[in-house]
Amino acid sequence: MYRALRNKTEHNLLYLEKGHIICFSQGGSEFMKKNFRAFFWVPRLGVGAALLALFAFAAVSRADIDIVNSLGDTRAGDAPASNNPFKVEDFSTTVSGQISDVILSLNFNAAAVTAHSPLDVYIYNATGSGPTGSGSLLGTITPTTTGDHQYTVSGLQAYSLTAGQDYAIGIDETLGSGTVGWEYAALNSPNTGTGGSFLGAYNSVAGASPWVSSNPLQQRFMKVTVVPEPRTDAIMGLGALAMAAGYTSRRRIMAGS
Repeated sequence: MYRALRNKTEHNLLYLEKGHIICFSQGGSEFMKKNFRAFFWVPRLGVGAALLALFAFAAVSRADIDIVNSLGDTRAGDAPASNNPFKVEDFSTTVSGQISDVILSLNFNAAAVTAHSPLDVYIYNATGSGPTGSGSLLGTITPTTTGDHQYTVSGLQAYSLTAGQDYAIGIDETLGSGTVGWEYAALNSPNTGTGGSFLGAYNSVAGASPWVSSNPLQQRFMKVTVVPEPRTDAIMGLGALAMAAGYTSRRRIMAGS
């Protein structure tokens, strides 16, 4: 006889059958079967342990989170190189995790597209009033289209964000040939990201202090996505599952002796 447990948040079903946990999505597209006998040497886990397993699977498999996203905002203009070629957009995060995707909306002219020279993208620690210290190379963007276009940063380097910290994504708009501008919306335009906030746009002559606020004040088009770190409660759930399974094993051994 089967017992089904539904996780209302993740819409997963978990079935118990003779020491097996069978977990698959509501639509049936994903299927995962774990034989806990091989791990814990028990013929069957209790309902409490099964509940812990369901909780742990749902919590550990959290989806990627957009920290900030302004790509759908109303465009107000492009930020050209001018006298301050280093451009950044500051943001905060409430989520810890490794960056999995960065998209910028840029405007390259025909000469830049023809030259096809990569544009370096950097990440800085920040304070909400501009970057601090030197930036780390995050990846590159190669112009492919004349005019406004959204570019995914390629060659993305491993970089983890820490909840409660501020960061800045930046580019050096100095090109060997052609020009580029970073599209922007008005300050405090909508942010569809759910893990942080935009803090302002800043410019610099050499990619270091002093950083000055953009004029006019801007919210540059950008999306930053992370893979969240496993939550502490998920790790505790996995530990509790192991303890419950061990207890079940000992109880059965004692009962058979």
